[in-house]
Amino acid sequence: QMAAQLTDRWKDSWRGREIPWTHELELCIFSGQGTNVIPLLFSVHNDPTQFKDPAMFNPTHFLDERGSFQKNDALMAFSAGKRLCLGESLARMELFLFFTTVLQCFTLMPLVQPEEIDLSPLMKGIGNVPPLYKCRAIPR
Repeated sequence: QMAAQLTDRWKDSWRGREIPWTHELELCIFSGQGTNVIPLLFSVHNDPTQFKDPAMFNPTHFLDERGSFQKNDALMAFSAGKRLCLGESLARMELFLFFTTVLQCFTLMPLVQPEEIDLSPLMKGIGNVPPLYKCRAIPR
């Protein structure tokens, strides 16, 4: 029964992809029960099979053909698995309320032409550091 378990295909719980599981794979990668496995979110967020031109910020990755929001399973802003942020639902709700209130009260306009806005990060590492932007908030 143990040999059958080692050669069975193991299902990746957060992506639904199958990974061939062999005894050699277990010996090379996993050191046994209790091993910590940490998802490498950078590799998922920069995967060209998930995002066209992943190095460039492009909001259309999350919009359908009508311009409405479309959930993209490749975006894991709050981590994955057991390390999923406990405050994710609270954070999403707070962000929704904040941006809804701002957009209901103001029209946001850039101070420069939209073509002149540089979206490339100032620094890359564990996270991308965006440059500072200024905008005009026009009361509604």
